[in-house]
Amino acid sequence: MELDDLKKEWTALSATVQTQKLLTTQLIKEMTQVRYTQKFTKLTRIESLGAVVCFIAALLLLKNLAIFNTWYLFASALLVIAYLILLPLFTLKSLYALKNINIHRRSFKETVYTYTQQKQRLLLIQRVGLVLNFFILLLGIPVAQMLFKGNDLYRDFTAMESWELKLGALLVFGLGLAYFSRWGYRCYKSITHNAEEILNELKD
Repeated sequence: MELDDLKKEWTALSATVQTQKLLTTQLIKEMTQVRYTQKFTKLTRIESLGAVVCFIAALLLLKNLAIFNTWYLFASALLVIAYLILLPLFTLKSLYALKNINIHRRSFKETVYTYTQQKQRLLLIQRVGLVLNFFILLLGIPVAQMLFKGNDLYRDFTAMESWELKLGALLVFGLGLAYFSRWGYRCYKSITHNAEEILNELKD
């Protein structure tokens, strides 16, 4: 009888230990989920604010498309509008897909695989954005000149007063854009790297 009681106590103790292990694992996953999600919170807020600014600029151009009275200005305006709408949308979609990975419903292997896929997609969008920024800079200046001053910069560039100075200003602005773009890309890489380290803690 004493042996049976000992077996029952041992079985109950084993069940309690297994339950505690399960609860501990669940708690670790919940804490990891919170830390992981918080890594992207500030970035998503900044990108969301930037997207709102881009959408307002795109709406302004759409409302004034009629003033772009040559085919090249009209085409330039359409390309700028497409950039202002599509790049923020793709960025936010990819960023939220990365942020909202559910650790609870996946194994570690599945989580890492999904994370890697989403991270590569997000960084690819950022690299494409790095290249597009310079094209949009060249297209955006004539579009803005026509929108706010009514001047066709494509036609009147060589006739402008102090055009050499303005070309130098464009070069300086381009260098500033290059620096800012690289800095932004490095921020993305740093944040995704830190988030990956958080996920790797689950491996242990």
